[in-house]
Amino acid sequence: MSDEDRHEATGNRTLGGISITRKRLVLWLVGALILGNVMGFFIGVAVRKGGLGIGHLLSGEKAADLAHPQKLAREGYRLTFPGNWRVDTSDEEYDPDHFFSLDSPGASFAMFTILEVPTDPEQNVDVNVSEFVPNVIRSPVRTTFMAWGNYQGYGVELKGKVASLVEGGVRIFSYSSERTSFIVVESYHDEDREKVEPGFQLIRSTFELSERDSTALPAPGPAITE
Repeated sequence: MSDEDRHEATGNRTLGGISITRKRLVLWLVGALILGNVMGFFIGVAVRKGGLGIGHLLSGEKAADLAHPQKLAREGYRLTFPGNWRVDTSDEEYDPDHFFSLDSPGASFAMFTILEVPTDPEQNVDVNVSEFVPNVIRSPVRTTFMAWGNYQGYGVELKGKVASLVEGGVRIFSYSSERTSFIVVESYHDEDREKVEPGFQLIRSTFELSERDSTALPAPGPAITE
């Protein structure tokens, strides 16, 4: 499948794989700068997250609400997410069937690209890693994993200092069958991890493509730290 074909299928940039948006990188970086008390210029910039300004990010992260879960069901997939997380419908690339982000009350998010075509999981992950390194995390500890939720594919977790200030991480995973594929990017700051990890776990355990096949397996592969 050519890059041109992928672009037509998703509407997103392709560089041999499918990449997350620059908006998300900027958002994550600014969130790190705020948490690191580096205000100055960024306070004066109208950075918005789903219609919420910098003041919202300054209010701090909140524990994922598992008592009042929300369900998201479309023709191609279904999942459950925390009651106090929200679908970012303000993103200019938002597409409820193919590209969407589930945002926590703070700066964490789980972003999905869902494709109705097969793609190369390793290429997808590598393209996204190149967006984060060294732009956001200069020298991360890199851990490879082979399963996310009920799906077996290829993933990388990057951990290190965001903008050389705040410890954080990003998990990037991609899966493909002969007919469909998806990419998910989870991002968090370490100081928020205990609050948001249950939310990520809820999303992982309930996400399901409409098409299931033999490569969707519950058993995770061993982690490899580089």
